[in-house]
Amino acid sequence: MRALKLDLSRAHAGYGRTVIANVVPFPRLRQLTVTGIYPFGDDILFRGNASTLELLDIELEGKMVAMLERFNVFTAVSHPRMRCVKTRFSCGQALDHLETNSARLHFLLDIAPVAAIREIKGVSFWLSSSLHVLGDYIDIQLLSLPDTRLTLWDTIILVDMLPMLSEIHSQSPIIGTLPAEVAEDGLPEFIISSHALASKTFRCWRITYEEKWVSRSETVLSVLLLALACPSFDHVLTSSPNRHLFMAHMKEAFNTDVFKPYASRLQRLLD
Repeated sequence: MRALKLDLSRAHAGYGRTVIANVVPFPRLRQLTVTGIYPFGDDILFRGNASTLELLDIELEGKMVAMLERFNVFTAVSHPRMRCVKTRFSCGQALDHLETNSARLHFLLDIAPVAAIREIKGVSFWLSSSLHVLGDYIDIQLLSLPDTRLTLWDTIILVDMLPMLSEIHSQSPIIGTLPAEVAEDGLPEFIISSHALASKTFRCWRITYEEKWVSRSETVLSVLLLALACPSFDHVLTSSPNRHLFMAHMKEAFNTDVFKPYASRLQRLLD
């Protein structure tokens, strides 16, 4: 077998199911995808295929990481053909999950130092200061942070830090702390002059929009300012059931004195 896909997203079996020792069921495996929590207490799916495995798509959670380390599954030279790692993170509600996320992110480098890590999904950060741990993963194309509320400045840092990034998924953004010398109506010119981004790949911001937590105007302002900073950014998606109202609000912002001079640059968001 060259490719194995296990969908365990609806399974209720507990972790640590007994398996037969010393069995090597998939010695020529090239692609391994496990959706849901890894169900085994040992490395049975990874046995004998270190020299052939090229793609790994898994959900990292604490017990699985501990198992992989216990069986010494991944070392700096163990998987020479690994080229793509996609991962989702299962964080639970642990108070220390910020530290846990950081450890799991760095664990990816041990999985495949030569791999192009294309997608990281399901990470959550309580403090934006911890986002710097993503800087090692320069090949990331999709970054899904569905439980994280980014500030505009966080997003600018991520797009600047990750040259291959094409899409971010986050909660409704906020502007964050403004520089003391910059008034809100001076933000567009400040962004263009001080935070212009060279990215040619970033195109989409997928926003889980919750108006009860963040005002629509602050989300729209963040989107428009990012578009001024990053010319390749041309698509915003929102989960709001009233998406048409969100887009109407964005059109209204185009006609304010603050953004009217930049309307031609921002029109691409509406096309």
